[in-house]
Amino acid sequence: MFRTLRAGRLDSTLTTYQTELEWRAAEAKRRGDSDAWADYVRKALGDAQAALQGQDIDKAWKCFHTARRLEIFGLTEEELVTRAEILRVESTKLNVWRKSAVAKLLGTADAPKPAPTKEEVYQAELILGEHYNNQGYKDAMLRGHVLTLALILGAILLAFLLLFIFGGLPCEKAGQCGDVWMFLSVTLFGLFGGTVSAIITATNTSQTARIPEMVTARRMTLLRLFMGAGSALVIYVFLKSSLSGAFSPEIKTALEHLTPYTIYAICFVAGFSERLVLRVVGYVTGKKEAPGEKGA
Repeated sequence: MFRTLRAGRLDSTLTTYQTELEWRAAEAKRRGDSDAWADYVRKALGDAQAALQGQDIDKAWKCFHTARRLEIFGLTEEELVTRAEILRVESTKLNVWRKSAVAKLLGTADAPKPAPTKEEVYQAELILGEHYNNQGYKDAMLRGHVLTLALILGAILLAFLLLFIFGGLPCEKAGQCGDVWMFLSVTLFGLFGGTVSAIITATNTSQTARIPEMVTARRMTLLRLFMGAGSALVIYVFLKSSLSGAFSPEIKTALEHLTPYTIYAICFVAGFSERLVLRVVGYVTGKKEAPGEKGA
């Protein structure tokens, strides 16, 4: 559905721009200016329409933006100054190096270049277009990543439902469930915690990253899901072993009276944050804080 909405929006944009293009070409002829630029704009616009028919929406948008940039070579001096002013305002959204490059081409808001050339305006719009293309690519990566996590979350919830149907859940008292059911349950709760943590991290829009960093982060996030399941198993084995005696007598007594649902909650936390496992390992090895933390 989202792809259909994008295609509809692009189709209407191309249709209205076609009319605008022909008007600009006619105005250039009326002024006695060359309209050779219009042929290249029409070529780019035709490529955009062909890409849209082939359902390659990203390519169609890029071809359309190319057409808009080529249109610059048909602008009058007054229109060129106006386009340069718009680009200077839009450049405030760019990162430091792109903003600096636009400033060298067109000047700044405090000291604008009085008569920018068509080539300078074209290069400035090209820089802005690269920014939006990268942003669009990152948005597409994020959508795909969130969809993957949503599918994994759905599979986990389905697994919980099957556990409930076949008697693995609920399990009110210790010893009521067999070892196989408990291992399967704690693994799922660890995977559940890791998935919820990954979704929260992926949807955090306050963080910005470059495309290579996003690719690496995506791979590490998927790896973290399996680490969540493994962490839950480690915690469960520790709780059932004699190593729990490494804690104080009060904590040891509490651990001996844990209910299965309390264990599930702990395993979820272990999957959500690896720090719980690190702190447990720290207690067993004689360290009071997790490795890598202050005082380790």
